[in-house]
Amino acid sequence: MSEKIKLHTAHIEHTVEFDTPVSLYLKLRDHFLNPILLESNYHINERNARSIIALDPIASFKVQQNQIVQTFPNGDTQHQVLQHPLDVSELFQAFIQRF
Repeated sequence: MSEKIKLHTAHIEHTVEFDTPVSLYLKLRDHFLNPILLESNYHINERNARSIIALDPIASFKVQQNQIVQTFPNGDTQHQVLQHPLDVSELFQAFIQRF
C-alpha cells in the first residue's frame, strides 16, 4: 500500500432546530465545486444520527464504462480497467484506506 495521504479537516456542529441538512446543502451548493451531502439512516437513536456536507473535494473515485478513475490531492490520476463489477467495492476500500 502507498504512503497514507494526510487529511486536514474542519467541522462545525450544527443543530437542526432551524435548518435541515438538506436546506443547508441547498444554500451552499452554488458556492462550491462538487459538494456532497451524506446522511445517516440510523434513526433508532436520533442523537446518533449524523449528516455530513463536504464542500471542497480533494480526491475522487469514479466508475464509468468499466473503468475506474482515481484522482488524488497531489494531482495524480490513476486509470484502471474494471475486470469484474464486483471488484468495485474492494477497489473503493483500497482507495479510502490511502487516507
